[in-house]
Amino acid sequence: MNNANQLSSKIHDYLSRQTQEAGQQITLFGIVMSINFPLFGVLWRLESPPSINEFILRIIATLLCMLLALHQHWPKGCNKALPIYWYVTLIFCLPFFFTYLTLLHNGSTLWLMNCVSAMFFLLIINSVLNSLIILFLGISCALILFFIQGSPIVYSPAQSVNLFSLTVTFLAALVIGSLFARDRELVHEGKISGMRLMAGSLAHDLRTPLATINIQAELQENLLKEVKNPRLKQELLDTLNKISQGINIGNQVISMQLNNILLEKFDTQQFSIYPIKDLLKKTIDDYPFNCNQKNLLHLTLEPSFSIWVEPIAFKNMLWNLLNNSFGFIEQCGKGNISVWLTLGDEADDFNYLHFKDTAKGLSPKSASKIFDLLQTERKDGKGIGLAYCRLFMQTAGGRISCSGEPDKYIHFTIRFPKID
Repeated sequence: MNNANQLSSKIHDYLSRQTQEAGQQITLFGIVMSINFPLFGVLWRLESPPSINEFILRIIATLLCMLLALHQHWPKGCNKALPIYWYVTLIFCLPFFFTYLTLLHNGSTLWLMNCVSAMFFLLIINSVLNSLIILFLGISCALILFFIQGSPIVYSPAQSVNLFSLTVTFLAALVIGSLFARDRELVHEGKISGMRLMAGSLAHDLRTPLATINIQAELQENLLKEVKNPRLKQELLDTLNKISQGINIGNQVISMQLNNILLEKFDTQQFSIYPIKDLLKKTIDDYPFNCNQKNLLHLTLEPSFSIWVEPIAFKNMLWNLLNNSFGFIEQCGKGNISVWLTLGDEADDFNYLHFKDTAKGLSPKSASKIFDLLQTERKDGKGIGLAYCRLFMQTAGGRISCSGEPDKYIHFTIRFPKID
């Protein structure tokens, strides 16, 4: 009994999380489908009178969707039932309804088109795994009900579909798909706007105390003139220099993360030609290593070549890669980082910077979307850093790509145009 209760609790928690992620789409689904079911019942009536079974199913689907559209006005005690109600409605209104009516209409071309549209619609508003489970449950229930009624499955040969039916079906799929796709775009834009607002606020909040610390360090440096002991004076001066350097690094980190979140176009007027060896050395020297992190980094600075970049943006790119790798090394409890350079051959228009770590590696699932905004597998990741790297390299006329194997390694290849 305890195992059953635990399983039930886990399922409800999972459905609750998925329902919370669906957010505004639940209301949109309820509104659109509570209009769709009665409207198309009337339109198809122009073609042929609906059966009693179809009429009853349309009434039930309409009522389910109308109640779903009003879920924000439910009594507070009923909100706990929303996850179950949401998924029951999805099962009934999409795979069950359209599969059953496709069987009822002997697999007519028109209903097959509607059935396929419903399946794709389900994939738009849900994850692939959830969609497959919903499809399985809905289709199974439709088949069971159809057989219980004793109706034989009769397949009708390909039927011609008139222009009216085809136009109505196409427009319905287009309008519904566009509504939900646009809703997802608005949610995504809202997340980006929120992150930008948070980034600006965070930058202001952090820079203010850093500025105060910097002022105090400068005041302490003036007071050092009164210290008579040369050895003590030098030690205190070294300490103040480290504090000032830490403040500068902190400001650079804030600027980097702010640029990452804003992801604005780079100003190429600030770009110039630099030896990559010098930029790499300064980037590594300035990086705020923790504990023994520096011992995990193996850097090779030859053969060097010139690149056209903006130094701070280049540093931000490398720091993003270092942050990701050190994060995965800590997460996995293993791994190291190798950074090296190679020259392209005579027929190649690019030279290469290689960055490889042996912590988490790269799975095939991650490879296709690793540079996408808001995609991350790190526990504390935000899914911004690698998108920044791609944007920067595109601006610099190059490209960043990656390869790897799960649990073995990930290898970033960064190519820079050759400079004569």
